[in-house]
Amino acid sequence: MGFCEQMAGVDPTRLVFLDATGTTTAMIRRRSRAPRGRRARPGAP
Repeated sequence: MGFCEQMAGVDPTRLVFLDATGTTTAMIRRRSRAPRGRRARPGAP
């Protein structure tokens, strides 16, 4: 039995989708800019 045949019997209202892209805060920029005299705020915690 193939995947399509197995999925044909699944109720679509019971499906749950997870975002597993692997994005982390380690992917943020390491440098930032701010107007003179102002402090640059980080883009992530």
